[in-house]
Amino acid sequence: MQFVHLGPTLDGSVHFHELAHILFDQAVLTEGGLPVDPAAYVKRVNALLS
Repeated sequence: MQFVHLGPTLDGSVHFHELAHILFDQAVLTEGGLPVDPAAYVKRVNALLS
């Protein structure tokens, strides 16, 4: 299998940290729970969409 480089990596960056939080909160929501800080979740998603 060969991997294609799609751009700069996000590992260790602020963007990676924010995306990881969004992904975790999405998983919590999928399981029927609520994020620890719902306002921060909405802020992160809005920042991602803008």
